Amino acid sequence: MNRDFTEFLRATRRQRRLSQVELARRAHISERALRYWETGVSSPGLWELDSILTALELTPQERVHALALLPTRRGMALSRQESHASPALAEEYGPLPGLGDLLQAMRLRGGLTRGQVAAEMKIARSTILRWETTQSLPSEENLERLCALLGAYPEERAALSGRRMQIEEGKPHLSLEEAAEGVAALDRDTGNMHLPLVDLRALALKRQLWLLAGKSDEALLLLARVQIIHANYLVVHDRKREAEVYVQRSLNTLSGRRAPEPFWQAVVNLAAQLASEGASGNAAGMHVLNRWLPAFPREMQTTLWCDLALYAGRSRQHEAAAAYLAKAQEVLPYSSNASGMADLYYPLTRARIFLSEGRPVEALDWLPSIPDVTEAASVKASYQLLWAEALLEAGEGDAAQRHMDQLNTLLAQYPQPSRQRKLHQLADRL
Repeated sequence: MNRDFTEFLRATRRQRRLSQVELARRAHISERALRYWETGVSSPGLWELDSILTALELTPQERVHALALLPTRRGMALSRQESHASPALAEEYGPLPGLGDLLQAMRLRGGLTRGQVAAEMKIARSTILRWETTQSLPSEENLERLCALLGAYPEERAALSGRRMQIEEGKPHLSLEEAAEGVAALDRDTGNMHLPLVDLRALALKRQLWLLAGKSDEALLLLARVQIIHANYLVVHDRKREAEVYVQRSLNTLSGRRAPEPFWQAVVNLAAQLASEGASGNAAGMHVLNRWLPAFPREMQTTLWCDLALYAGRSRQHEAAAAYLAKAQEVLPYSSNASGMADLYYPLTRARIFLSEGRPVEALDWLPSIPDVTEAASVKASYQLLWAEALLEAGEGDAAQRHMDQLNTLLAQYPQPSRQRKLHQLADRL
């Protein structure tokens, strides 16, 4: 039996101040069986496992953690079911990330539906659904075929084959400090949007932090942070439906927990952006911002007021847009935006509003110069696009072409599908 589970079982029994004899009696099993489980000689059956966990009087979070320590298909499936079975946990954190989430991410990354995968694999669509919800996992033969179809990376194959949601070999469980370092590294790396293993890294971190969240408020905040890092990556790569789920989970995690922190602005800004791109349009984005704005002190409001102005401007609510911009300018001197982007966000917003109003010359007057922008490829690409569009609208085709060429070079190194699509649209207008 897995060593992590045996250690958990033994340590939890001792924490409860129970002898092997007493715990065996409570669980209606033999003392000899319990001794074998605690030393790894054998493992409990399904009913025995449930009985021993019940006898230990574990919390829902502890039950999920215990089951997650079993690397078998059964352990994966049971831990997933347990996390769904607790409404409080599922509502706040979402279900415990499992290998099924990785399979789904790989499928969506390739732009395939479950029906298409099922047809290629010559199996039932319901089987794909069971795999992606970690109710069951593919056999080795099916896993090999599935990985080939979905273009799995070697690290993803290893995680799926080993039934472990982890990247580094021998690191099945991270301390809070190690998880925090992992989140910081993911945040740095995704700025260049050139990480084939973002899904695996993000899901592995979410799983670790999910299991720590019941005991640590810091883990809960890190969980919210990795959700938004992952969501930002997914938006740029045209996977917005997935991003919406992670943004909502991040908001659920943050709501009412503690005083806002600077990174919360990114959560709300992205939530508003996704809402504005839905059926209700800009009004939905403004609704999200108005709902969350009172939760922030003025030093964290700059980007929120800016986005309110942008959506109002796009809705032709010019007086409201001007009022929101005035509020953004009022709070800008107090801004403590941790990303260092607040000073750029205000002029950028004014430029975007002028551009939406068909006033490209005024937009060019407000656009920050490219050298002032962060080195992150994802941000730099956005600015290059705006410069190219404004110059094209202003009739400066040659200058627009230079920015488009620079952007094309950047996107060749750091592919970003949503920006590449916009670039092609601008090229067609030249």
